[in-house]
Amino acid sequence: LGAELDAAVVESGGVRLELLDAISDGQVAKVALRVTVLDPAAQERLQETGGPFFGRRTEVLLEDDRKIDSLGYSSGSSEDGTYSVLLPFRDEALEQRGQCSIRLRDLETIDLEQGHERETVLSGEWVLSVTLRPTEVIRLEPGALCRVSGDDWILDSVTLSPLALRLTFHREGEGRRTSRWVPYKDLSIRLKNGEVLDMEGCSLNGGYGGRH
Repeated sequence: LGAELDAAVVESGGVRLELLDAISDGQVAKVALRVTVLDPAAQERLQETGGPFFGRRTEVLLEDDRKIDSLGYSSGSSEDGTYSVLLPFRDEALEQRGQCSIRLRDLETIDLEQGHERETVLSGEWVLSVTLRPTEVIRLEPGALCRVSGDDWILDSVTLSPLALRLTFHREGEGRRTSRWVPYKDLSIRLKNGEVLDMEGCSLNGGYGGRH
């Protein structure tokens, strides 16, 4: 479970990026970075606004040229121009082992006093390299039936790893009214020893495709 950090530091265009850690389980990957803004004017502007984020697409580039976009972005605050950044990615293509690149473009900020408008602070492109070593993922197809608010939901598949739990549902009955039930709301996991894990400290990502 995890990754080997290859090209772990890059510095250009007034920004220094350090790849601190990366972890992958074959379905989800998370990348931790330290971002140091070296340009004094950019530092000052970021302190005046809501802090930095990377604009346009932040993506993983696999060896077979496939691209995986980041699911989001989180950044820790700083007073000296240094920020901690966490980037999550999710795609079945992460199952493959091997070297990949992480590409980030344009350091931006959001001016909270100007209607949350995006502003490019520093333009550029930065690429870091990492070798993914995903762990084995357990896959189940239980076909379990759940009846919620008058609708029948079928649990089609479960994928489980030390990093993530992924559930795939579909709702029975084409053409029926739209259900308001969200399958991953208030999710908890009961272990064999009776311990119950809630969602505190976890992140949720939901998606819809066809009836799923």
